[in-house]
Amino acid sequence: MYGLLGEKLGHSYSKIIHEKLGYEYELIEKRADELSSFILDGNFDGLNVTIPYKKTVMQYCEHLTPLAQRIGAVNTLYFDTSGLIGTNTDYEGLRFNLERAGIDLSGRKVLILGGTGGAGSMARILSEDLGAREIVIASRGTYSQNKLPDTPTEDRISSNISFVAYDDLPQDAEIIINATPVGTYPNITDSPADLSDFDNCVGVCDLIYNPLRTELLIQAKELGIRYTNGLPMLVRQAAAAAEYFHKATSAKAGIFLDRTEAVLSELLNETENIVLIGMPGCGKSTIGKILAKKTGRNLKDTDKTIREMTGRTPAEIITSYGEEEFRRIESEAVLSLSREHSLIIATGGGVIMREQNVRLLKQNGRIFFIDRDPDKLSTYNRPLSQNGGVFRIYRERFPVYSAVSDERVENNGRSFAPCADKILRIIGT
Repeated sequence: MYGLLGEKLGHSYSKIIHEKLGYEYELIEKRADELSSFILDGNFDGLNVTIPYKKTVMQYCEHLTPLAQRIGAVNTLYFDTSGLIGTNTDYEGLRFNLERAGIDLSGRKVLILGGTGGAGSMARILSEDLGAREIVIASRGTYSQNKLPDTPTEDRISSNISFVAYDDLPQDAEIIINATPVGTYPNITDSPADLSDFDNCVGVCDLIYNPLRTELLIQAKELGIRYTNGLPMLVRQAAAAAEYFHKATSAKAGIFLDRTEAVLSELLNETENIVLIGMPGCGKSTIGKILAKKTGRNLKDTDKTIREMTGRTPAEIITSYGEEEFRRIESEAVLSLSREHSLIIATGGGVIMREQNVRLLKQNGRIFFIDRDPDKLSTYNRPLSQNGGVFRIYRERFPVYSAVSDERVENNGRSFAPCADKILRIIGT
């Protein structure tokens, strides 16, 4: 049996990833008082280990690899002739992630947010190994300047490592690695830092992968800074763990590592939301239904979500309370849907007029602009589009639709199926 050992694993992608690598894999939730007997019984072939047990499991290992000893944490357990071995493949995952994104730490000043935990310690060690000029660790605690917390006694702080409080982050940092949970699901609007304060920043790595694009990474993209989320790291460390799990039966070394990009692409396509934007009456809901039927995904419509929340239609809310109140309610619906994965989201026509809505939709979604000529748009039961307003609104919104979308797809035919098929081709389904 192979699996992931942790306390709460409800949102884990590990089972999906490992089974895409070609073998059965389980999510194993254990309380702290159950951990010892489970490991000592040894009824498993290999395990990945996650929070809060990465340090605890070290005491049960007959042998720790030098890398696991340096990091002070184990995320992979496997057996060899000497017994249970503990190692750490997160190091390989992060190294791969940085290289894939073109983020070079050599000679750079690296700021690690949350650098005293397991992930932060791993990021520190990798930064040292990759030749960082200076490493600054942001911490909420105060630590001795000659000893890192929870690491072997011989692991002294190098002269190029320093600690700072979050209120005193170095604004000349060139690389930022976020090893904190700030910005993760469900608190997807949070960010651990404001990148506009870092004029020298050329690379941002956020170890979070849910959402796919945190507020920190969206800001990095807007500022033209190289960036990456934690998903490539997650897949690569799983592939590296699989090499340890199956080394006795693998036909050749590297067969799981070679699958990294393919698994990453499959996982991204399956989890990223398909977000449909465009004018009222352009066909978003109909196209969404076609896509849902062909992909098996759930379709969520922001207008229907609003009706579920309020008991009123958008038209009724606008007529009774005005457009501003409707937009406020619409933003609540967008926030709720943006936290989810693998959805098809059909949005209201004006959802993109609030920047925060766009940022939320981008966190877990790929945005498709369904463009239909204004003379073909239905205005029935759409108060803002009636009395010729549809042409004015189209002129106002077209530049915004174009700017915020990842893809523009024309939908001027009588049948909406060709538009849906084009979207499927784009996403590779």
